[in-house]
Order: sequence, then structure tokens, then C-alpha cells
Amino acid sequence: MVYLLAAHQANRKTFDFDVLVFINSFNGTWASLMSKKPTVGMINDEKNMLATWQNFELKLLWIKRFTFQQFEKLSAHKHRLVIANSEFLRQRIQNTYKLPVQRVQKLYKSIPLDTIVFNPDRAFDTPIKVLFVKADYLVGQLPLVAASLKKLSNYQFYLTVVGPNLGLNHTCTLFSRYTQYYAQLYRPTTPIGSICLFA
Repeated sequence: MVYLLAAHQANRKTFDFDVLVFINSFNGTWASLMSKKPTVGMINDEKNMLATWQNFELKLLWIKRFTFQQFEKLSAHKHRLVIANSEFLRQRIQNTYKLPVQRVQKLYKSIPLDTIVFNPDRAFDTPIKVLFVKADYLVGQLPLVAASLKKLSNYQFYLTVVGPNLGLNHTCTLFSRYTQYYAQLYRPTTPIGSICLFA
């Protein structure tokens, strides 16, 4: 926190910015309290909001999410504006953290598609390679990705999953419902992901 404050003060002397934008609202908590300039924070998923007293567990993950939730809620109330990346998340933030409608705005993280022409007959290499990168693959809806790719039965896919704490045994069980082949990728000492071939 002290380092972040010092960095913020140094940047303010160098750049006369109008607003501070944090890609993670939680990381902007201190600035939202101390900065004389307005701050904006992005909340990119609902995982911290998943911890409630109704699903209390004396486990590290629940305690971590609940603790982070308090800082995320504090920063959301102190930021001038909160940015969500979907309509679902916008409403979730507004309802969970009790924010006024005008304080939570939606901004899709995407590329403009109006200049891209869809070609249903486009030829693909076989198998089609898909990369999925997420710190929490369940929050990222990896099971939905797997089920969706399986429905495209005319194609084969290599789905590469990369992220910490993947729980490869669980991932393997998950994909056994959708795939005929399973392999693992390893760093020298730590599993970093999995490759699944959808037949």
C-alpha cells in the first residue's frame, strides 16, 4: 500500500492526469480513498461476490474471497465510476454492492465486428486450436466452453487450458464427458495446463 501511494504521488508529479483508472477495482482501493483526482475501477468477474454467509466454509478460498469482497465493495463505493464487462455483471455489482445505476457502466472487452465478413465455408486446419487462459477456470466457464465445442460436431478441436491451480485431475474428469483423447502439458516441475482433442 505504501509503495502504491508513493508511485501514485510520483506519477502525479510527472503526469497531470485527470482521472486514475484501475483494471482491477480492488487494486485501486487506496487511491480511491486518498487521491484528490477521481478514480475509476473495473470489476471483471463476480468471484469475490460468491462468498456469502449463506455458503460459509472455513476454507482458505472462502475467507480470501470474502476478505477481497470487503475491499472491492469499499473501492466500488469510493470510485467515481465502476466498469463492468457485461450486462449480467453490471446488475450483479449494482445489486450486491448497493450502487446507484449511474455509477456502474458496461464496457465490453471486445473487438469491432462490423468490418469482419463471416464466411461459413472458411477452411480450418484440423484440429482447430483454441486457447483458454483463466486464473479460475470455473469462473471462466470452462465447462460451458467444452460443451459448446462438442456441439460443433463437424470439427475437431485442440483446447489448450492454461492457468494456476488447474486441478488437472478434476479437469481430466470434466473433459472425459466431451473428448476421446486427453493429454497434459508440463513445465519442468508444475502442470500448467491440459490439451483436449474433441472428436
